[in-house]
Amino acid sequence: MPLLTFTHDLGDGKHAFGELVLNRPQALNSTNLEMAELLSKQLLAWQHDDRIAFVVMRGEGERAFCAGGDIVSIYRSLTEHPDVAQNGDHYAYQFFRAEYSVNHLLHYYTKPVVALGQGVVMGGGVGLFMGASHRVVFPTTRYAMPEVGIGLFPDVAGTYLLGRLAGGVGEFLTLTGSSITAQDCGFLGLADWYIQDLDAKKIVEILPSLLPTDLGNPTLALNAALRSLSTPYQFEESAVWQNYDVLRKLANPVSVESFFQDAEELISQQKSSWFEQGLALGSKGSMLSRTISLALVQQNRSKNIAQTLGRDLWVAIQCCAHGDFKEGVRALLIDKDKNPRWQPLEHDVRQYWQPAWESPALALSLPD
Repeated sequence: MPLLTFTHDLGDGKHAFGELVLNRPQALNSTNLEMAELLSKQLLAWQHDDRIAFVVMRGEGERAFCAGGDIVSIYRSLTEHPDVAQNGDHYAYQFFRAEYSVNHLLHYYTKPVVALGQGVVMGGGVGLFMGASHRVVFPTTRYAMPEVGIGLFPDVAGTYLLGRLAGGVGEFLTLTGSSITAQDCGFLGLADWYIQDLDAKKIVEILPSLLPTDLGNPTLALNAALRSLSTPYQFEESAVWQNYDVLRKLANPVSVESFFQDAEELISQQKSSWFEQGLALGSKGSMLSRTISLALVQQNRSKNIAQTLGRDLWVAIQCCAHGDFKEGVRALLIDKDKNPRWQPLEHDVRQYWQPAWESPALALSLPD
């Protein structure tokens, strides 16, 4: 099963907490359609179960919380069904709709959700992690939205998140796909607790013993329990903190080209391997995807989560039908030649905002 579920009794004899284990360790716990549908089903069941006080979510094994969506399955379906823009039953549509529905559910969940972000937290994994009320990072955490490297964009409301980071940090992470650490996450407010000496599975085991017998307010009880396990962040170890003054100079670029031109001019004065490697990585990404991503980061600063996810659905489908997504996945994960043949940017990317087909029943129906 791609998702394991458990309930653990609490000391008051009246309550329990639910545990969700993303169980595809051979694929770094990437989400497929079945996992996304199971997540929604279980979260909804627990939301309406008065006995469940809160939910804990983790990945199986130590390597990853979740490395994103199962894009290989999407690629295979695209090769079999090239008419994705006209076919509302296509696997890509079904997958993205299910994935974004889970993201929305987490953001508006009525009970606390603890996300234990051990190991890789990337792409769709960021979508799950950012929706939790209590976000925990570890020394092994590697957090990124690297979608421009596969011809996509930071979906799962990633542009909503990145657009709200201070200075030019959001633009840099969006356009380069650079990964950051637990210390960076703490500095940027992307995580709440840093736990250094325990792994995710052990935290689940000992959590009931850290909670009061009279649970009272679960949110406050979890705050106290996680605080007792946490270690203070060391922001001076954060690459974002070290480069923050330079990143601020890259805020609000007028175009992808101007962003990279300005960034290249800053390399000599910064002398940061993280900064240089990020620019080198970003320069290899799809120009179409980078242009779409920058526009969404800037526009979604005025949108809410539901509005962002609704647009994400159509943009994702358009990227599958007309963009560089299929070629990016081929080069990185299928043929593995790492030599994608990106298409030139020859049209207004705003056409990607439009629904791929006309049918209200196929929309991502989310409350504002």
